[in-house]
Amino acid sequence: MIKYQTTRLLPEANFSIWGIFFVSFSMAILACQNIKSETGEENHLFEEISNFSEIDLNIIDSIYLENLESKYQDIPDLNSATVKELFEGYNQPETEIYQYEHISDFLKIDSLKGADSYEAYTQSLDIGMIRDAKAFKIGIASLGNDKKGALWGIWYSSYEACPYYHGVDIYLSVFENQKLKRTFKVGSNFSSVDPPVAVYNPISSTLNGSKLIIKMESNEIDLMEDGREEIVKNQTQINDYQL
Repeated sequence: MIKYQTTRLLPEANFSIWGIFFVSFSMAILACQNIKSETGEENHLFEEISNFSEIDLNIIDSIYLENLESKYQDIPDLNSATVKELFEGYNQPETEIYQYEHISDFLKIDSLKGADSYEAYTQSLDIGMIRDAKAFKIGIASLGNDKKGALWGIWYSSYEACPYYHGVDIYLSVFENQKLKRTFKVGSNFSSVDPPVAVYNPISSTLNGSKLIIKMESNEIDLMEDGREEIVKNQTQINDYQL
């Protein structure tokens, strides 16, 4: 502990308000240094996700995702800087199932909008190009043992011509002692259509205590001329994690 001896700085007989000011100023500097060392500058990320609404987190399935996609415009935005930081902890699953992270779509669109170039971009859209995307907050859940889970998502939609793709991807960023540990993709309803073929790659998950179970699927579908649909290829993979 540092002991402040004001009598060495100012004679005791002349100790005045300036001595009090000096001690207070010194203590303030020390306090600021302690706050920075204890919390760390990276804790601004935890402060950001702490503003999310509190939620209960159990199951993310197709119904949950469809509901989110129907109202994504009304959900509070998540800024690109926070998205980048949360994604730094991304846990890339080992899988043969095709995975594309539409965060890159969001960052591209967000950059264009920030530079007032989005309208010009939309005038030059072509097949397969991203048309619009948004990142949004969902909520924060307690995971026990000083752990918090921030749930957030990306909505995306391409130019309305074949091939056409759209969907919502949901991510869970796990914090322990206010520090980001890992980020998982826990939900998706990605679909792509390019007749006579369509692709549907759903991701669903269940959180049971501290155990996270993620189910990944890939479906290749033939679109028949009579309107019928036939799944011609299916892959399924289930991963479980201890948070």
